[in-house]
Amino acid sequence: TGMRKFGAIIGDKAQTGCNSVTSPGTVIARGSFLMPNTTAPSAFLSERRIG
Repeated sequence: TGMRKFGAIIGDKAQTGCNSVTSPGTVIARGSFLMPNTTAPSAFLSERRIG
């Protein structure tokens, strides 16, 4: 990206639960759900539930 700092890319209607963790550069697909107390993998590109 050429940016000095970069967070996560989170798709439309995606949800992250309480205490979930994303690393810099994480890509989360549209409509996905990251369960509470989980760490996201570096990328998941299909709509799904993690955790």
